[in-house]
Amino acid sequence: MYHIVNDARAKKSARLLVHATITLANQKNFNEISISELQRVSSVSRSTFYRLFDTPVDVLAYACEQMMADAEEEINRVTDADAQHVQLLFIEACMKRVDLLRALVASDKTGLLRAAHHQHMSTMIESMHIQQTIQADTIDYINNIMADILPSAMFVWLAHGRREDAATVSQQIRASIQVLSYLYGV
Repeated sequence: MYHIVNDARAKKSARLLVHATITLANQKNFNEISISELQRVSSVSRSTFYRLFDTPVDVLAYACEQMMADAEEEINRVTDADAQHVQLLFIEACMKRVDLLRALVASDKTGLLRAAHHQHMSTMIESMHIQQTIQADTIDYINNIMADILPSAMFVWLAHGRREDAATVSQQIRASIQVLSYLYGV
């Protein structure tokens, strides 16, 4: 769990710890990363680490949450965004944080991005103005399924060597959903 207060110093320390965690996760086995190493690489004291985070995994969770919050903020700036535009904004936000995506894959913590995405899905659906046409139970299914689809696409993009642009990834998601619709008899 992370405990970041709305304080400039705490946020700066959190950013330094995020950078250090991502750097180390991309260099070595995540389970071998110690608080002492994070302290040394980030220049943040041990006590500050524990004031902000409980474990290094919490640092990655916070980084994912921040990425989703940034994407949500970008989506909220756009008026009358359709579903495809919202999806593109999400994909672009992830593409900007390729080091975080690599760290999540390297540390086997991809579920953190899915959890952060799930947490922000209802806001994204609201921004598309389609919620009034969908039953509440169906929205729960959509939130959970989409919380897997979009992050999974980003991990495939990473595995493909980041060769596709955001529009191509979006197109691949739509093509995959069409195949899934066929497979499920929709």
